[in-house]
Amino acid sequence: MLGSVRRFALAAVGGDRPGIVAAIARVLLEQQLNIEDSQMAILRGRFCVLLILAGADDVAELPLRSELERVGAELSLDAVVLTALSEERARRGAAAAGADARGPQRRGEPLLDSLAEPSPSCIITVYGADHPGIVHAVAAKLASAGVNITDLQTQLAPGQEEAAEGSGGAEPLERTPQSALYAMVIECELPTGMGVEGVEALLGEVRSEQSVDISVRELERDVL
Repeated sequence: MLGSVRRFALAAVGGDRPGIVAAIARVLLEQQLNIEDSQMAILRGRFCVLLILAGADDVAELPLRSELERVGAELSLDAVVLTALSEERARRGAAAAGADARGPQRRGEPLLDSLAEPSPSCIITVYGADHPGIVHAVAAKLASAGVNITDLQTQLAPGQEEAAEGSGGAEPLERTPQSALYAMVIECELPTGMGVEGVEALLGEVRSEQSVDISVRELERDVL
């Protein structure tokens, strides 16, 4: 159990190949850093990893950076970025966000004194022809109502025209801007008083403006 804790965010991107996670994890183990949270994915052929790390307050930051840069060079990674996290700044940001959602702070009411984990309650699925602006349109509309995005994943997939090119039989069809299909899945934490129906109504304008299909459903929680 760590006493005084110092946290870092580590992001790495590079061509997908075996051994990336093992090499990074070895450095973190040698520097006595614990991986508290992580997200890893392959995006358009690049392996992307984001880690939240915790270590002792006196962790040697310069050797850590040097070792991570060495691993990045050995594996020909595009980027390895280590950022020290400020807990106090994060608390102030969370407190401000909470105050905005609740309205003006009442006298004697304490600000958030800890970083609470989000509690997602619904899933939004967006699907349509790929074009710029889909993510911004959906995210901006959700932000305007105080909806907190806790997870967002997107995927660009070939449409029927592109899939037909690889069928091996018929003559390849001409590519069109509509041949690529864009899918996005968003996990959200809703403000008090808003339900699935409210989110559906909120995104109605985006659905027509962006010409995409949008569905909203309540997040089903696993029962342990």
